[in-house]
Amino acid sequence: MRDSESHPMILKCAKGDPETEVRATALGLLRDDPRLREELREKAIDTNWLQEIYPHADSIIKILSKDEASWPVFRAHVDTAVGDDNDDLLALSISALEHDTSMRSRIRGLLRHDSLNVQIAAIGALRRDRASREHFLSLLGSSDKNLRKAAADVLRDVHEAQSHYTTLIGDRELEIRRIAIGVLRKSRDPESLEILLRRVPIEKNDRLRDQLLSAVAGAPGGIEILQARLQKDLNSHVRKTAAAALGRKPSEPMQPLVEVPSVRLVMSQLRGEPMACDALTRLSAFLGNPTPLDLDVGSELGDAALAWLCLRLAWASKGGQIEDGRPFGEVMPTVERLDGPGQVTVIHVAMDASDLPRERLLRPTHNLVEAWRVAQHLRFADPPSLILACADAGPEHLSPPAMEPASLCWGPTFFGCRLPDR
Repeated sequence: MRDSESHPMILKCAKGDPETEVRATALGLLRDDPRLREELREKAIDTNWLQEIYPHADSIIKILSKDEASWPVFRAHVDTAVGDDNDDLLALSISALEHDTSMRSRIRGLLRHDSLNVQIAAIGALRRDRASREHFLSLLGSSDKNLRKAAADVLRDVHEAQSHYTTLIGDRELEIRRIAIGVLRKSRDPESLEILLRRVPIEKNDRLRDQLLSAVAGAPGGIEILQARLQKDLNSHVRKTAAAALGRKPSEPMQPLVEVPSVRLVMSQLRGEPMACDALTRLSAFLGNPTPLDLDVGSELGDAALAWLCLRLAWASKGGQIEDGRPFGEVMPTVERLDGPGQVTVIHVAMDASDLPRERLLRPTHNLVEAWRVAQHLRFADPPSLILACADAGPEHLSPPAMEPASLCWGPTFFGCRLPDR
């Protein structure tokens, strides 16, 4: 540890902090401290102390297992534990002898001990023992989840065991699937990547889906999987991992929403500037009392109404109202009007929807509700769609859902509507 002045404080945490994680972290920082090793070695002579720390002894045992001077103490404890049928002491002592090659033969004899904890400790202590590998391979098919997990953990770097992880990735136990994902990710061969890709859409655990996406980033055929998670996954961490893997830079330049001509006109109205055209006057009257309104392609009123809806979808303000604040978002540079037959206008905001209320004061669901209160009164022969796409990824990775007239999409990435038809 480089900061010698912090040593007394960290030592105090290692010895007596009530939180197990704090003690473990402190012990990790002091693992090479000879004074701490000597003190722990002396304490380990007392089997009562070992029994007392048993529930949270992992960090201490990791230190003493590499301390050769401690091994005789734990060899003696093995004899005592076997004689007294003390399974907890036996399991703990076996773990401390992981690096003591002279004990391997004796520990092998404990792989079929009556106590599950002793078996698991023996598996961990023999992780480097070639003579035990055949037994470990057989345990990968055990009906006991703890034995499967222990075997999967110690075999993760053993080449001849790699093929077994293609099956373990579908294990019903989460921790075993996590180990299998790590093994297959490390191998990076085409078969392993294909298995990881197939697992993504069927993995129910959020944390493991996130791990899977990190594993398949850059894999051939992985873009479609990443895009699907970006657009449909209900977990924001998974969506963000997908976005990071796909890349944030657009493949072509975008233009700010407010540069669309009709949007710029409506923005001037919202700022209280004089009405620039008759369409804005009519729009203002309509917004004051929305009633069913049939609109034609090319109608200035229709384009202005759609511009107001775009602003309402993309509006950010402290109170959620359109009277103050500002819009966010960009559209493709080819967008000049919004009322083309069946036109789909996507407003891209480069941030996940879960972060927008806090980071940008933009509330996608609230905005959609407010926009639809107006949009439901506007009717077109072939109604356009307006969609807010919330994702920190290039817009080329976003494919909005096809919608029927008078329908909405509510996230997790797309928030928008298709207007009613006549």
